[in-house]
Amino acid sequence: MLIHVAAIASGTDASARAVPPMIRRRLAPIGRMALGVLSSLAPDSEIPMVFASSWSDPAKGAELLMQAIGESAVSPMGFSGSVHNAIGATASIWLKNRLAYRSVSAGAETTEAGLLEAAMALSEHESVLFVRYEDAPPSLYSNLDIADLPGEPYAWGLRLVREPGDGIRTVRIERTGEGASKRDAAEELAFLTDAARTSLQHGPWLWEKVP
Repeated sequence: MLIHVAAIASGTDASARAVPPMIRRRLAPIGRMALGVLSSLAPDSEIPMVFASSWSDPAKGAELLMQAIGESAVSPMGFSGSVHNAIGATASIWLKNRLAYRSVSAGAETTEAGLLEAAMALSEHESVLFVRYEDAPPSLYSNLDIADLPGEPYAWGLRLVREPGDGIRTVRIERTGEGASKRDAAEELAFLTDAARTSLQHGPWLWEKVP
């Protein structure tokens, strides 16, 4: 697939300041970081959104699992905030965006699956916003060898457009092999932002910048 990148944003604790306080209070820290990235991409009510995360809010998920194991009542509010579409739903409320948003989870290949979803959405829209985020795992998962759990939380995003043009970076992403090794998501952002890097072998996927 080819993607045409018009803008790139990365998340920090401060990036969520552009998000209204009433919206921020609905979210866990990783959700605030993800919407902070979204706010940097000039979102509005007419642009579709794709959110990609393997685990969404793993700390909340672990808390709910422990409640279920202990035969305690599982919090409906906690559950609604832990699912993969929670951040996208909150973004839609904030932006009054009634277009269908997408929440993608595909393990170690979540980034590529999300970008493919965004590329397909561009068949119907001039622009799509893509946000990739992941939270650090809770201590409950510390002894598990899981390829797509990061050491630190992160969020970054792209504004993708249908056609190439001045100031637009074009990237070709192709699957070249089977299986997926542990991958550092920081590599994805470094590749996209570093003009000197022309290719990235990312697990079974090859990313290449097109001149």
